[in-house]
Amino acid sequence: MNAALPDIWKALLELDMTIKNPAFTETDVRSQLRIDPENALANYLMGSMLLARGKVKEAEVFARRALELEPGLVQAQDTLACVLLELGRFEKAAQIAGQAVDAHPDFPMYRVTLLRAQVKLGNRDGALQQLKKLSESRIALPDELQQEIKAMR
Repeated sequence: MNAALPDIWKALLELDMTIKNPAFTETDVRSQLRIDPENALANYLMGSMLLARGKVKEAEVFARRALELEPGLVQAQDTLACVLLELGRFEKAAQIAGQAVDAHPDFPMYRVTLLRAQVKLGNRDGALQQLKKLSESRIALPDELQQEIKAMR
């Protein structure tokens, strides 16, 4: 196989997701998983899409599979942390989100996931620490999360 093809495929999938064409993207990902079920990126993308559609248990399977295949895939760590938050497993979500933040401390969305986990755990100090870091990035937090943070103060 041409070594550049996975990079091209990845770029096309990311472009599809960017322009919000989920049906086309899901078709592509399912097709790729049929061809190569051990493709970590495809497993991560499927997990993310399923999570976005509220299929949390199914999303967990794909996110975990992506991390089995490529343990350092930070996007899959974030997806799994989000899944665990939805399932009420806040401590494990905070642990995994923390790994994502450690790997990419300057990427604010991973900090948002960690902040959500800290809030759910009732860890005021941890939440405020993440909030301080996020304030430097000027990212807008979801209204629901802002309300939960206010309730902690």
